[in-house]
Amino acid sequence: RAQFIVRADAICKASEVRLAPVLATEASALSGQSPNALVGGEALDKAQAIVRAGIAALRALPEPNADRTVLSRLFGAVGREAGALGTLATDFRESKTSAATAVEKEVTADSSQYRAIAAGYGFKRCGVHAGSGLGSIPAASAAAAAGRCE
Repeated sequence: RAQFIVRADAICKASEVRLAPVLATEASALSGQSPNALVGGEALDKAQAIVRAGIAALRALPEPNADRTVLSRLFGAVGREAGALGTLATDFRESKTSAATAVEKEVTADSSQYRAIAAGYGFKRCGVHAGSGLGSIPAASAAAAAGRCE
């Protein structure tokens, strides 16, 4: 388990590094007097791709046999969050405020579940570190953007 955590945390840290500029672009595009939903949506699409790549890298690690059930729940939660990012991006581009708000709630719930599982499992970076690359993307980001895609 300890070796799995070390390797997984390295993947999450790498995802975090890749996500930082993308999330900065998204936040900038969706803030201020003239939000740009197209640029914000594109940034969320990029964020989704980074998260999905991180999930794939995590799934490629040999899992401790005794932990397969908990890791399945963890991957499920972060996978649902990643899927919702694409939906959120589409909602922004199509100015669907109410739909984006509903997706934001879904993303927040999935992110919270992922973080709780990750913390309980013993990760130091994945889902635990504020701003971590996997499982932390959109709670603040989506909330801010959902109110700005009108």
